[in-house]
Amino acid sequence: MSRFFLIVFFIFLGCSVKQEKRPSLPNWYLNPPKSSEYVYETGSGNSKKEAVLNALSNFVASLNVKISSEFSLKKEAFSGALYSKSTQYKLKAEVSKIEISNYEVVKVYPYFDKILVLVKIDKKKLFENLKTKLDMRFKEYKKRFEKIRQKNSLSQFIELKKLEKSLKDEIVYLNFLKSLNPSFNQKPYFNFIEEVNNYLNGLKVSVKIVSASFEAKEDIKRYLSSKGVYVDKNSNLILEVKVLSKENKSIMDLMVYNIYITLKEKDKLISTNSFKIILPKTTTLSGNLYDEIKDLSLEKFFNLKE
Repeated sequence: MSRFFLIVFFIFLGCSVKQEKRPSLPNWYLNPPKSSEYVYETGSGNSKKEAVLNALSNFVASLNVKISSEFSLKKEAFSGALYSKSTQYKLKAEVSKIEISNYEVVKVYPYFDKILVLVKIDKKKLFENLKTKLDMRFKEYKKRFEKIRQKNSLSQFIELKKLEKSLKDEIVYLNFLKSLNPSFNQKPYFNFIEEVNNYLNGLKVSVKIVSASFEAKEDIKRYLSSKGVYVDKNSNLILEVKVLSKENKSIMDLMVYNIYITLKEKDKLISTNSFKIILPKTTTLSGNLYDEIKDLSLEKFFNLKE
């Protein structure tokens, strides 16, 4: 419960029950101390633990206002990091997920059926702790990036998309740290984000589809295009597609289609997968195969190992 609403609640309560003398809210709750080194935040709850959690939430919310709960990022803002030329990307700040560990409960005050607390947060220690964790994550991102670059183009594309998402989430933390310490240098982090983005943008992923079934080929081509993968007859990645159909033995008006796919890089086998679709005899495979696979990730479609 925020300090404002608690104050309003007790003013209302005091007006309703005038005959009983009500103790005043403590001054530290109404006017938390100010400091350049520490942040003092108050909270209330049904228990000390709940009150402390609410105080930390209030602190996070105050910083959330500074960096904005939802802000627009343009390509120019971060030298193109993660954003295409024509994209204005809206990013929701998930500051509430940031763990606050460097704090001290300096005041605890029972107030009727509530517990009030005053929490002191060491800004320098909090910044250093969060920056250490951030640096560890970026160290892992860089190792991951180097490993990804050794793989085939399709695997690179899939894994770089995941890395891109993780790096987008880090923008929230970078801005959070900047709000804690204005001298924090974000540039090295954004330089790496931009490096990954540039590599991903320059990566053209294509496959050659080999199939005797025109309908299956067209549906798979449509699916791959929706995921950013091109179909190119000169690609080193070859997707072999085989379609076997037969009547359903139990229901004669139905056809069973078994679609088998094999992904190769030249002569090297990468993965295999299969799909089964049951359709009325009067219905063709065209469009129905696409409906079956359209929501699959590329990993699941190709049956690639994580």
